Amino acid sequence: MKVFFISSFIALFFLFSSVLFSCVLIVYEDSHALFIDSTTDHGKIEVLREILPNTFCILNEDVNLIGYSFHKSEEYSLESFYTNFKEFFFQFKTGERKKVKLISEKPLILEDEEGMVYFQPEGTPIFPGKPSIDEKNYIILNLKNSNESRSLKYCYMIKGLSWSSENDLYMLNNETAMLFSKFILKSSISEELKDVDLYLLSGNVRVPEKHEMRMMYKFVDAEEKEKGGPGVSEIGKGYNLYHAGKVEILKPHDEIFISNFSGKVNVRRKFIFHNLSSDFSNVFLTLQLIKLPFNLPKGNLRIFEFKEGLPVLIGWVENDRVSKGGDLELIYGRSEKLVGRKVILSEERISKKLRRRRMEIELKNYKKEAVKVEVVEWIPTTSKLHVEDGIKYERRSSTEVVFHVEIPANGERKFEYEIEYSY
Repeated sequence: MKVFFISSFIALFFLFSSVLFSCVLIVYEDSHALFIDSTTDHGKIEVLREILPNTFCILNEDVNLIGYSFHKSEEYSLESFYTNFKEFFFQFKTGERKKVKLISEKPLILEDEEGMVYFQPEGTPIFPGKPSIDEKNYIILNLKNSNESRSLKYCYMIKGLSWSSENDLYMLNNETAMLFSKFILKSSISEELKDVDLYLLSGNVRVPEKHEMRMMYKFVDAEEKEKGGPGVSEIGKGYNLYHAGKVEILKPHDEIFISNFSGKVNVRRKFIFHNLSSDFSNVFLTLQLIKLPFNLPKGNLRIFEFKEGLPVLIGWVENDRVSKGGDLELIYGRSEKLVGRKVILSEERISKKLRRRRMEIELKNYKKEAVKVEVVEWIPTTSKLHVEDGIKYERRSSTEVVFHVEIPANGERKFEYEIEYSY
């Protein structure tokens, strides 16, 4: 376990200040960070109110709390107490009774009138170790040995730490490039962090609605968030957890750079036309990174090409997250020497619910060498496709077809295709 020093800022969360303890730090992309402690043996912790909800999960067999119960005639449930933040009396094993507020049911977290917070472990505990994501999309940590379960383990979330990813790609030739990937860890807190075992979580935080049990932050797939989807994603979908290793020091209001990967990658240059219109438009310059040898986070990627021995920036893109072994396609510009358009030659109704449309694709090449291009077209879901002989194509989905065409040097190429579709 790594060691992490907490001074006055973090002391607001504890009964004691200047404590050395074993810590895992998980930093999200949206300025939240999750601390996980493995050595503190206190049963109550003083915390800031705004940090408390959605953040704690505790395991401690010796905490001085007893179970709770309600009279059968009462219609209130623990969830209603929590949702409405109602107060009630709680009796400890010592016999002391205190008026408390229910912060969370599982694990049981109570706050008394003096702002002290008490914990009772229930549900899935969090342990120190390597983080992962469970079937309910909660962050969990694997238990290393049974003896660790005797001490208090807890986590809490704070604001002020964030991370991002920056990547530089240097083209060596048309098939190989050097890729340098790094993480940027930023701090906006006023305290210095030392010797933390750092993990970086890529995914979107979904803050539960008021009517939901706010036990922990849940996570939703980035695609679902963009679509406005309501729920938590499938197991592990949409998330990556990057182990950045030990960070010796992060100074207040500072940022540090952490290497993620550096090495050669296989690339392929491509020219792609996307859903052409009736006006001539330039082709998209596309670069495909093939079978990446590492996990690439979502971030910014700059593309350089060497001219007379000097690296020249030729494109800048926001890259998507790609898992190890996956491919990444980057559109970084357009070429004025390759243009294309699509013309509707005819459209007719051939039955009560069926139409036929015939299109012509016209491509022009002003380069001194022949060029292979891809023409991507989107068609109605129910379409039957007929393509001119001699044109290679693939139907990637019910709505997407890709034509593979070679345009001669200083020449042009035309071809036709036809679709029949219901409406």
